[in-house]
Amino acid sequence: MTIRLALATLAVALILPLTGCDETGGMTSDATTVIADAQIARQKRDFDRAEALLRGALDQDAQSAPVRAELAATLMARQGLDILDLGRIAQFVIDGTSGAPAAPAGAAHRGTCSFAGTGTPFNPTSVVGFPAIMASRAQIEEAIALTAPLLPASLTSFDACTAIAADGTLVYDRAGAATQLRASGLTNAQISQMLANNALARFLSAYLTVSTGLSQQATWYRMPDGSVGICADDPDALVEQTRPAVARLGTAVLSLDTRARAFGGATDLVDAATDAFADIREGITGFCASI
Repeated sequence: MTIRLALATLAVALILPLTGCDETGGMTSDATTVIADAQIARQKRDFDRAEALLRGALDQDAQSAPVRAELAATLMARQGLDILDLGRIAQFVIDGTSGAPAAPAGAAHRGTCSFAGTGTPFNPTSVVGFPAIMASRAQIEEAIALTAPLLPASLTSFDACTAIAADGTLVYDRAGAATQLRASGLTNAQISQMLANNALARFLSAYLTVSTGLSQQATWYRMPDGSVGICADDPDALVEQTRPAVARLGTAVLSLDTRARAFGGATDLVDAATDAFADIREGITGFCASI
């Protein structure tokens, strides 16, 4: 091992414990060096160099799981996005905390939506950090695209109406997902980091869609019990427009759960994300009417 590589490996071990420098995860020595150099550059906030190194490595091997995962993490870090953003949005949906000073909520809905009579309108974009999240949409979507091929199918598909049992249990093959991930060429620490970044990107993407990306104006309400209600002029269209985003929220929960149960992660974040998912789903009248 060269002195340069030894120093890079030691620095990453001290600074970035989630990257798993004790194992190569099947990487070539060149890829190991590139990733170590990119991680050091990222810690110095030299995101241009980190991204250039990783994109160069990806050009050499587009299928490299470690490079794809590290580039996704770098894109999110470059935008200043981390798992705390997911926690803030989840808590904001659940109980209204983690919000910025109240932004104008707009006119109350004038249709027949039942939430309009008892709820208080609020602006879903008033959560702390939302402008930065909105400005990062392209990087968020690229991070999802980079990690999607590395994930088991059980973590990328989610039936929003049946994948959570009545007792709150997530209905999916967690053990099978963990086994497939361990066979991906990533270390356990790299898998943990990838799942966290994937959950973050998917959760933020979905929230952007349901809060700003609909083709019709929607009004959000905070109900007296703290739950959420969402009204629109065409309720059936609202269901169809939000269905993919709500399912994507669910896949974020699955990544968090797999990480927490099999690779080390916070279970309270799983609970918060699950509750936020359920609040949004249940706030859309008729979303699971056929179940």
